[in-house]
Amino acid sequence: MSALVDRRRLLLGLAAASAAAAAPVPAEAGPAENPELIRLGDMLSDAYTRYNNARHAANAVKATQPAVSEAEYEPYWRAVKAAVKSLCSLVATIMDQPDETMAGLLIKAEALATFGNMTDVDQGWAIFEPNKWHGQIAASILRHAKGGAS
Repeated sequence: MSALVDRRRLLLGLAAASAAAAAPVPAEAGPAENPELIRLGDMLSDAYTRYNNARHAANAVKATQPAVSEAEYEPYWRAVKAAVKSLCSLVATIMDQPDETMAGLLIKAEALATFGNMTDVDQGWAIFEPNKWHGQIAASILRHAKGGAS
């Protein structure tokens, strides 16, 4: 099990405990989290692992074969680009999902943190999506601060 999944479980547990402690009604009476957002959040660790493995393989080729030709390097570059596209698409889909509870907000925050773990170059390939992500997470935070999902 990856550290990302362990961290996510810890954060989700803390969010659930905080929500339960602050709620004047039993936790089961509150809104349930969007099941699609939870499903997508569960996919995040695997998508990042695929990206990380592709990036490490490409970096290893460059490090061990400094004179590698473009033709020899192309499969590695294509694998990285496909993994970047897949991960960014997943993050975009997560950010577009409605979050009903703090657990959903944490899934979105984790998605942004995962995107932030990519190299700057790889983030640059995906610059078309992230422009709206900060506004989306800010809106979610404000909505929850004002009393939850509406």
